[in-house]
Amino acid sequence: PVPDDILIELLAMLPPHSVDALKATLFFGFRRLEIFSLTIAQVDFGARGVRLDANEVKDREDAFIPGSAAAMEFMRVLVDQAKARRVRYLITWPGNVNLDGKKPVTWRPVKDTRTAWRNAMKKIEKAHGRKWRWHDVRAAFITQVAITSGAVAAQKLARHSEFATTQAYIEVADQVTRDAAERSSERPALGIVTGGKK
Repeated sequence: PVPDDILIELLAMLPPHSVDALKATLFFGFRRLEIFSLTIAQVDFGARGVRLDANEVKDREDAFIPGSAAAMEFMRVLVDQAKARRVRYLITWPGNVNLDGKKPVTWRPVKDTRTAWRNAMKKIEKAHGRKWRWHDVRAAFITQVAITSGAVAAQKLARHSEFATTQAYIEVADQVTRDAAERSSERPALGIVTGGKK
């Protein structure tokens, strides 16, 4: 997964449409093609989530991905932005903007962010000695869910039919493992003090 410090750097260097796609992926765990085909109609504010059509997802089954309050607020921004731009897609870019201002901006759907990602990764690799794939952003989402809410929730939100697939995405940082080991010792049978009690 892409570590948080790298994600912060990417958010500062990617163009706005790539930043929007990156944030949406961190909120919902979208696959690359899912986020770039997402439309206003797929956001369900009543149910607090996003509906994916079977034709747009890897396993060819309709899916509903619930969103946190912060995720839905972000989706509200994207929906309002798309409406203001008079487009149905949530992730759009202005094309080659006419700098003299004589032509109106024509917002276009983004098919992919490979060029922007590749350029960012050149800088990241130079600074950190390695690079990540866009799919590693999805892995960051799945890992975060696993760490904060458990492996079963991670499998469900990742939309994996097999747990082994989810396990391949989850990378638990050494400090998380050490913290878990420390907490496992905090038990009355071992006489370890927890929360002021023995």
